[in-house]
Amino acid sequence: MRWSRPICMLSACWLSLAIGVEPARATNRSVVVQPGDTLWELAHANGCSLASLREANDLEPDEPLIIGRELDLSSCKGTTGASSREVVVASGDTLASIAQRHGTTIDELRSLNAIEGSLIRIGQTLSLPGSSKRSIRALAGQSVGRPDHGYLRKPTRLPRSGQYYRRRVERTYAAAHLIDHTLNAITAVNDRFPAIHRLAIGDLSDEDGGSLSGHASHQSGRDIDVGLYYQ
Repeated sequence: MRWSRPICMLSACWLSLAIGVEPARATNRSVVVQPGDTLWELAHANGCSLASLREANDLEPDEPLIIGRELDLSSCKGTTGASSREVVVASGDTLASIAQRHGTTIDELRSLNAIEGSLIRIGQTLSLPGSSKRSIRALAGQSVGRPDHGYLRKPTRLPRSGQYYRRRVERTYAAAHLIDHTLNAITAVNDRFPAIHRLAIGDLSDEDGGSLSGHASHQSGRDIDVGLYYQ
């Protein structure tokens, strides 16, 4: 298999081909279903409705999404995205309702706005996923020790997103600054290349850090395995 012009905008990268992971986008007009994908996320990420995506692929409302299946995206308009987006919390709003209304997730809203729980207040301005650059958080005492001999306290989790897929969701914990830098870089790539395939994200750390099988490091939330972008 021949790849052309790899684009890597993150400091730590691995070649997804070398570990048997294909990029999620087969072409600009199709997508290969990966572990953790949902039909709603795929529809949102590619600019089409659930109904049109189901119809284009002859999917019944209760039909399961099979990992490895290639879905036709001909009914979609392309990857969605917005330049700097914000929303002002109104009476009756919850993180869940805002996430559903704007095509994101509660985890993404929490991460982007440094919200620990679910409490939001009327009049509060929340940033939405888009091209706005998030602030880098350096949380004291979160990452303890060295990458090859350490652990995590109250870790930050890499949220689910239509811009990438997480190969092992149980290994998606890290220090907040690593998550913020990663999401900023991924957003920058998607802003510059709107039709780019979803990025493969490998291992970060376990929830409490410490020894991680298959790695000499990844213990204190300061490592991330990231695939390559291809044109």
